Amino acid sequence: MFYTQGQNSTKTDSTKVGKYYEIDLRDGSSFIGTILCIDSTTVTFKTSSIDKIKIPVRQIADMVLIKRESIKQGRYWMPNPMPTRYFFAPSAISLHKNEGYYQNTCIIMNSFNYGFSDNFSVGIGMDVLSPFIALTTGSSFSPFFYITPKIGFKVADDLYLGGGLLFASVGYYDLRDEDNSNKTIELGYALATIGSIEHNFTLGVGNGFSYGEYVKKPTFILCGMTRVGRRIALITENWLAPARDSQYHSSYDPVTLQTASWYTHTYNYNVLFSYGMRFIANKISIDLGFVNNNDIFKTIFIGIPYADFVVKF
Repeated sequence: MFYTQGQNSTKTDSTKVGKYYEIDLRDGSSFIGTILCIDSTTVTFKTSSIDKIKIPVRQIADMVLIKRESIKQGRYWMPNPMPTRYFFAPSAISLHKNEGYYQNTCIIMNSFNYGFSDNFSVGIGMDVLSPFIALTTGSSFSPFFYITPKIGFKVADDLYLGGGLLFASVGYYDLRDEDNSNKTIELGYALATIGSIEHNFTLGVGNGFSYGEYVKKPTFILCGMTRVGRRIALITENWLAPARDSQYHSSYDPVTLQTASWYTHTYNYNVLFSYGMRFIANKISIDLGFVNNNDIFKTIFIGIPYADFVVKF
């Protein structure tokens, strides 16, 4: 709250007079404008369409100070509620302490992210498809899930640096893999984000283990976001990632009448790119986009549709 409610005092709080605020009322309505006068019982307010309105303090649920640069053409442009991520990939911008969000991706994936401090957050996620398959087919429960702690710092104007870890259980059996007991990915990554929370791009690099084997080639990401309207931002997220190709080999020894078999693994780079739009509300954002690569492009020119929605808390 940006006001205090005294019991007997009607002293004006001059520190708030002349400043822009968003006032949310208990009935769900809200006003944006300039405070003319405020005391323990009443807030006198001016909006772009109402010269003077008196609001009883007891009806106010919240008051949020608004920076003047957020007022454009007489309308309030709320700050980007999701500067910490693109579609899936993170930026180096951190959640604030006690700030978090729930994200649902393509109905299948559910995740939560929470800021334990202004510089440290943790995200967790799990799909809902694998439990459904396990229940309906009687197969073993092997979900895709991940956990990813992240740190991030603003080190200069329009420059953020960060990094983190990603641990993921792939959640399915690869028939080409001789050891299906190890289906995890462990990745460490570093990030650099240049720009503001409204207009930025991020460079990232990561490396680690896949299926218990160290991947000698790093993963790269290049992402960008720009606010083009009061409610709309454009997003692109692009990955250059090594994909494992497992080759099965066998040989027969006619002397011992035994067959020996083994696997060899190679990693080749795959390019995955995506583009789309983010629709922005106060505590909610919705992303709509397309994911593409060379193989997808041959059959679906614009790419595979992607959608998510996020609720911030």
